[in-house]
Amino acid sequence: MSSLERRVFSPRASSTSRMSSRSNSRGPSSRGPSSDISSDFDSDDEFNFEEFNDMLSFYKQDQLSDVGIGIGSGSSDEAEKISKIGKEKDSKNPLTNSISEILTSLDLPRTTVSTSSREALLAQLFHLIISKPLKALDVQYVTEFNTEQLINFYNNSRSLNESLLALRTLTTFVCSDIDEVSSLILSELIPSLKRQISLVDEIEPNLRSNLILSFSSLLMCIIDGSGAYGMDEHIEFLFELIEGLLISENYQEETDVFVSALYAIGLLLTLIYNNGENNTTALNELIEDNLPRLVDNNFLENPNINISKATGKLIALMYELYDYHDYEIEDEEDEDYNNTYSPYYDASKIIVVLKSLSTISSKKLSKKTKKESHSIFRDILKTVESYSESKESRLELTKDPIVLTHSKLSKSRSISVKSWYSYFRLFHLRWLFGAHLHDQLNCNSELSNLIRPPQKNKFDKFSVDADYQETEEVENEGYADNGAKRKIKDKKKTIQINNSRMEKFRREFGDVNVRDE
Repeated sequence: MSSLERRVFSPRASSTSRMSSRSNSRGPSSRGPSSDISSDFDSDDEFNFEEFNDMLSFYKQDQLSDVGIGIGSGSSDEAEKISKIGKEKDSKNPLTNSISEILTSLDLPRTTVSTSSREALLAQLFHLIISKPLKALDVQYVTEFNTEQLINFYNNSRSLNESLLALRTLTTFVCSDIDEVSSLILSELIPSLKRQISLVDEIEPNLRSNLILSFSSLLMCIIDGSGAYGMDEHIEFLFELIEGLLISENYQEETDVFVSALYAIGLLLTLIYNNGENNTTALNELIEDNLPRLVDNNFLENPNINISKATGKLIALMYELYDYHDYEIEDEEDEDYNNTYSPYYDASKIIVVLKSLSTISSKKLSKKTKKESHSIFRDILKTVESYSESKESRLELTKDPIVLTHSKLSKSRSISVKSWYSYFRLFHLRWLFGAHLHDQLNCNSELSNLIRPPQKNKFDKFSVDADYQETEEVENEGYADNGAKRKIKDKKKTIQINNSRMEKFRREFGDVNVRDE
């Protein structure tokens, strides 16, 4: 019997979990954020990553035996059955063993595996998925059978913690290698998630905010570059959701829902943008219709700074994606044309608000929060001013782009993100893979391609960010393209690999994009 099986079926199963399994269970909240998720990234502090991080930190591998997985000697037959399955696969791949055992254990009845045990197993499965990229392995894990199992685990969850863990595990599992299950996700999971998102009074805000990001992340991985049918309807759905929440009495309790919805709307806009030139007019009209909703409905000037920041970022994205090309042709043909076309009829109104927000001072905000907020709003302000003033100012911005954030490749190397298009997509990938995102990007070209903006010859606005490329085998720290684990046997080889890696990154990203920390 493997060590995992001994823990799953240990007599400690009947003990009470230190984490509540009630529907309102939120896990430990006193500790700081776990390094498992966001320590390698600049702060997106308007979204609360810490709660889920704390949950994962609690369920670390070395704590599983203390949590009390399983329910005791009465399940010895089931334990032996799983042990037999494990032994048959031991010679193939240790990771196959682990994932298979966890899925098999989760499929057992609750009389055998308790709710708290299921939470711990899901946390362990999530950690395996993000830390050891499935795309780089020689085993096809993401199958319809396994995906349907995970959907059932989520649907049958009995606590908030279990629901969150099952949802995040399901979404990240599928997005790791979505080709084989895209039809299943579009036909069954996406409609189900959308229905649950709309259940404002029945589902906890914390879970609903994660449902929204699951919804948009799955669409990103499935739809990107292959069509944008229905995205406008999804955007309208999300706008109606947050507009309805805004007039509710307790909307401040829904901050994570607001922020998730605003990021999801931005992500869906990038899907439309990336669907080719045929969508230019439709995208412009969509932006013109919806940007006023952000400005006029108290989103940008919201007293909740997190809602305000997320709104500002979405506005900056809208200005960036908007196609000014047709209007510039008119400008060249008409001497009296004053070049005032923009996504919003009165850009000066937005600029005034952003200038105020970039210097906001409030006793309710910490010094660190104010400093970060000022920096974010200055970036948003520069984007709006540059895109709303003239063609020359837009060209100037592309020559000297804003560094919005950095995605770390290792402890000493990071990639600069210089477009809002990439920023919104990177946010979703961070939500999916956390601190192990760099492993995923190195092993999965489909994920790395999601960050790279399309080239549309429109002011060459994304020329810097377009350098995101599939990494070579030598960059894959621990995994080869064929899925076999690379073994670095001596120091000389390690140095050669590191040098080759940095030479490749500098060639692809340029010196301005790869920096020493």
